[in-house]
Amino acid sequence: LPRIDYTGGVGSWKFEPQSTNLFPYSNDYSQSVWNKQSGVTATYNTTETLSPDGTYNATKLVGNGTVGIYSQTAATGLLTRSIYIKSVTGNVNVILKDPAFTTLLKSVLVTTEWQRFELTENNGQSISSGLWVDDIPSSGIYIYGAQLESQSFSTSYIPTSGQSGGVTRLADVANNAGSSDLINS
Repeated sequence: LPRIDYTGGVGSWKFEPQSTNLFPYSNDYSQSVWNKQSGVTATYNTTETLSPDGTYNATKLVGNGTVGIYSQTAATGLLTRSIYIKSVTGNVNVILKDPAFTTLLKSVLVTTEWQRFELTENNGQSISSGLWVDDIPSSGIYIYGAQLESQSFSTSYIPTSGQSGGVTRLADVANNAGSSDLINS
């Protein structure tokens, strides 16, 4: 079935390349692969706000402004990390970086609306890579849908729930889409 993208208010078919979310747990931040630094308090599956998928499965994180949460997995080369973040109250800044290869730090402005943030970096031959959301404020943030992909851009969210090596979504392909007598250009 085709996926429809309504970005900009107009529906269009969404075709994406094959991609793999390398994180084994993309939204279960209670798992031990997600390391919470001392000073971070987590509330899993909070009912305070709906997630981008329309359910109550976001995680609320409260920190002290200098601590964070991170995960890493075996991955090398050009990688894109992405995650949805929303502030509990007001605008706050958090830092995105790679826990194993922290050459690039990205400060992002988080508002009270869900936004997807990305960080692309080439870690060369480092044996592991991941995502670190740092400087979590005491006012708190919500997080949802972490993704790590071996490419220079992020694709739509690919949920994972414990699969070793992540989950792969196949490329979207349209063929035998109908008769040109019925569907015009």
